[in-house]
Amino acid sequence: MIRRLQTPLCLGIICLTSFHQCHALLPPTEDDVQLYDKLYQESLEKIIPTMLSSKWNNPYDIETFRQLAIQGPRLIGYLVLVKSRETLVDEQDSRYNSLEYMANKKLCSMLWCVGFRSPLLSQSSLWRTEPWPNKWKGGRTLANVRTSFILSEWRYAKNSGHAADERVALHTLRSLGIQAYEVLFQELENEAKDVLEVFAFINSLDHFWHATDRESLLDWWDEHREEYLLPETDPDFPLSELRLDEWKRLNL
Repeated sequence: MIRRLQTPLCLGIICLTSFHQCHALLPPTEDDVQLYDKLYQESLEKIIPTMLSSKWNNPYDIETFRQLAIQGPRLIGYLVLVKSRETLVDEQDSRYNSLEYMANKKLCSMLWCVGFRSPLLSQSSLWRTEPWPNKWKGGRTLANVRTSFILSEWRYAKNSGHAADERVALHTLRSLGIQAYEVLFQELENEAKDVLEVFAFINSLDHFWHATDRESLLDWWDEHREEYLLPETDPDFPLSELRLDEWKRLNL
């Protein structure tokens, strides 16, 4: 029985296409926001007192944080559309140095990394500082063009024996989190065997998958694909925001 369709990889402002109907992450419903707000506020109340302490506790010790964390990528729309405005305070604003603001920023960052499957600290900081709404508006186009570009740079470095660039490219793919998934899994579906090295590298650090052989990974993608696809790209998203020129080869 044929379970998977081979999918073409097309770069451009139109997102990667496939022969099956793709469903993607949606903005949170009113019920979602109500639940997430409650869990978020209770988590925040636990975190604020720790901001004055030199010892930081594991956020997973907080029950409401764990309840938020298990929502996975569903948190992304909530963080972008509901919470991001609370972390965009001007430095001149009196709230900028408040404990609540700093705790808000810390909690949002941790939840973003959980939802986006992107490490809080990474060897590569490429594109990590851009506002979250940019990643949401850029959607699958931003994700897929960046991933395809870095993947091609990884292959170039690997085939050229440029170990430093190869390592930085791998860390960059890891830092892209779920932004990289559609391209990586389509490459896998199209039998690009070298991409297994990327999955193995990510899994060696983050342990997202029980196994990283091709069949196990594709079984996982068949089951979870719709949970990890970003929204379609906003029609007003500017091509200048792709920012591919920020990648610099160490070996020229």
